[in-house]
Amino acid sequence: MSTPDDPSSPATHRRALMEDIQSGYDRLTAYLDTLDEAALTVPTDAAGWTANDHVMHLAAWAGSMIAVIEGQPRWEAIGVSRDVWATIADGYDVINAAIQRRHAGRPSAEVRRAFDDTHRALVARVEALSIDDLTRPYSHYQPWAVGRDEPLYGYIRGNTVEHYDEHRGYIEVLVGGR
Repeated sequence: MSTPDDPSSPATHRRALMEDIQSGYDRLTAYLDTLDEAALTVPTDAAGWTANDHVMHLAAWAGSMIAVIEGQPRWEAIGVSRDVWATIADGYDVINAAIQRRHAGRPSAEVRRAFDDTHRALVARVEALSIDDLTRPYSHYQPWAVGRDEPLYGYIRGNTVEHYDEHRGYIEVLVGGR
């Protein structure tokens, strides 16, 4: 029988997930705090995205995980049609472009507030989940996602800490390593 402090216990894995999500958020927000308004809004990458567009993108995908936990369609949370969502089978480009168009030009304070609020809301929902909830397959929460049998916690990790770290790298390149 494992104890809560046993490294192989589900409680330890749950605690590690929560710590990873928070530390990824903290790393990204600490970095964003070093950027001025021009860095957040002026340089664009090859797709036309600003740093703020990347941050709203992260808020949208993290917000879609709230929808998953609540059993709501992710496409609604992201703000795309089910047909656009269906393009996910070919990659994320169409969905990501729709997210960027929907939120382009938002003021930096609004972008940051949306990101921070979404993070807090998602963390609260994840903290309320049991270990059984976290290990249920994604398709349990999104029944139309046939064949998606990976545990929910992997999707949560992928749409938070892993995604935050990925886009921090994109933003660093975009603003010239600042």
